[in-house]
Amino acid sequence: MKWIVHTTIPASVAKRFHGYSPTVQQLLYNRGFSSHEDAQQFFYFDYSTQVHDPFLLKHMRDAVDRVAKAQADKEAVAIYGDYDVDGVCGAVMLSQALHKIGFDPLVYLPDREKEGYGLNARAIDYLASKSVTLLIAVDCGTSNAQEIAHASRKGIDVIILDHHVPPQTLPSAKALINAKQKNETYPYKELCGTGVAFKFVDALSREPSLAETLTPSDVKWFLDLVALATIADRVEMLGENRVLVKYGLWTLARRKRIGLRELFRVAGLRPHASATDPMHVHGLSTYEVGFVLAPRINAAGRMDHANTAFELLNTNDESDAMLVADQLNTQNTKRQQRVKNALHDFLESDSVDREQDFLVHGVHARWPKGLLGLIASGMVQAYARPAFACQLKKGVIACSARSIPAVNIIQLISKHNEHLVNYGGHSQAAGFTISARHFDSFCKAINKEIRVMVSLDQLQNELHVDTELARSDITMSLYNDCMTFAPFGDGNPEPVFVTRGAKVVWHRLIGAEQQHQKVRLQLADGSTYGAIMFNFRSKQNGNGLQTGDSIDIAYTLNQSNWSGWPELEFKIVDYTVI
Repeated sequence: MKWIVHTTIPASVAKRFHGYSPTVQQLLYNRGFSSHEDAQQFFYFDYSTQVHDPFLLKHMRDAVDRVAKAQADKEAVAIYGDYDVDGVCGAVMLSQALHKIGFDPLVYLPDREKEGYGLNARAIDYLASKSVTLLIAVDCGTSNAQEIAHASRKGIDVIILDHHVPPQTLPSAKALINAKQKNETYPYKELCGTGVAFKFVDALSREPSLAETLTPSDVKWFLDLVALATIADRVEMLGENRVLVKYGLWTLARRKRIGLRELFRVAGLRPHASATDPMHVHGLSTYEVGFVLAPRINAAGRMDHANTAFELLNTNDESDAMLVADQLNTQNTKRQQRVKNALHDFLESDSVDREQDFLVHGVHARWPKGLLGLIASGMVQAYARPAFACQLKKGVIACSARSIPAVNIIQLISKHNEHLVNYGGHSQAAGFTISARHFDSFCKAINKEIRVMVSLDQLQNELHVDTELARSDITMSLYNDCMTFAPFGDGNPEPVFVTRGAKVVWHRLIGAEQQHQKVRLQLADGSTYGAIMFNFRSKQNGNGLQTGDSIDIAYTLNQSNWSGWPELEFKIVDYTVI
């Protein structure tokens, strides 16, 4: 892995961050801040001033008026979500909010394997048969112009709450609420689908005819779902998202939602928070949410149907919550094993020519659609190249694509779309469907494009390092400074440091499969620190660290209470034996 250390902050810029420590100044510079005022705004959390008025969103008034009309006329309303964490959380939030204002909404989540992403005509026909006249789509809909026209012909108005980049042709919906649409003046563009649904629910609570049963206090308790979805969907952790997640982590840690309480149990998490101060949360960060909770929720849609995840987050029955949480935990374990087996088989075949293949692709009839993205991510990690993981069924190939920072994969897919049945996505993650007979030529065209775009030297995994630290820099004060940058996520990563010349004085394996390694490191001045390396076999030669090794380490700082009192611990991201 190639380490890329940020350039040192210029003295002229450092002066602007007066009052902050040199390391904090460097971290601010690395994240693109250029003034003391920007830094203060970043570190300051105030829900009342930093969460924007929902009516600033285009078409929000139309959407609220349509719901008020549906309530007055006692119309049948449906919610159409998605099968991932974002789509499920948005559907749960809308269902519970609409219940509070007198609706009994029908909730429809598509089957990933049978229906795929977004609205479809058969689902709309089903909803029409249930006399639905208002459909609220969350985390989808912006690209469904044909399906929404079909809904209109069936007598169904559609409100879209979405965050995906709009196509040139927009649907003729009753209201399209998407901060990324053209001529949108909303101050923040990067809300996830559940974040957009939260703005809609907030707007409903401000409508006089609805506010008696849906209060601002009710709305704030939905922040647990906002935090969960925002972190899981990997939208940027800046601006309004950062504020919503900060308060949402507190709401999560308060554990009012029975299903999440049971999910914490099966995941072995025990968060706690101050009863009055949202700034004090312990045992729960974006890491636990993104890598422990979210995969268990996603396991429902990947392995079976997202309705299971909806049931967990929506139930008020403790026994049901316990059973469903256990079920999702089991599904997640199976999901992990199936992805592991698929990657093992692919890597064992070792058919990639590292001199010629700038694109890695694998096709298998038994790879489930719900696991393709995870398999593709594993391919990228192994080969440092864009990757396609594909399912072949009845002459049609469904593919998930993942990429490296140097290659915008959706641009390439869009450029060669003449044989694609459908496609969509982002610069680093996309998906498409193609006839099997065109797949090889399509891959050859993409491979040729990538060879022009990047060199072999660029085809290696990169780790961006904030700065190098000497022993004297490593203090509990530095750790506390780092924590002021939380919550971490895209655009605001957890600080990564490098320290050189450490010596391994002790090590042992831990974890159910002995997949992690705890070590004790001695630094150049003789001081020692505990360190942990997760999934160590994926790093370097896979054998882990040995006593006596001299190494340079890239790491994040952690606080451990292993010995009974707080002490600094390194979480090793990568290392080099010297």
